[in-house]
Amino acid sequence: MKITGIAIDHQPLVVPEHANTTNCYHAFMVYCINNFQIRIRNSETLKKWFKLSPNYPDFNRAIHYKRIHECNGLYYTDWRGTKQKESVMARIANELNIEVTFDIEG
Repeated sequence: MKITGIAIDHQPLVVPEHANTTNCYHAFMVYCINNFQIRIRNSETLKKWFKLSPNYPDFNRAIHYKRIHECNGLYYTDWRGTKQKESVMARIANELNIEVTFDIEG
């Protein structure tokens, strides 16, 4: 199973390169950072997935494998499987009170 598309509040996100789970995850995380940066920085719940430093200890092995990404001074990791990425996106969307839907293949 893989995510091949993603929409927020019924508006498809532009997914760079080819549409796969990781690229959809990146598009979602960048969308959230660009549109909700203040809420992310002020929410203890959202700080679980967004960090102020690329070397934050919670990133664990993602640091070693260079799976940390930066957008506008916030960092996140894509060191997760498809199910975990889907779960993280759903939980973040719930916290931000946005609707996220996925196109899933397989």
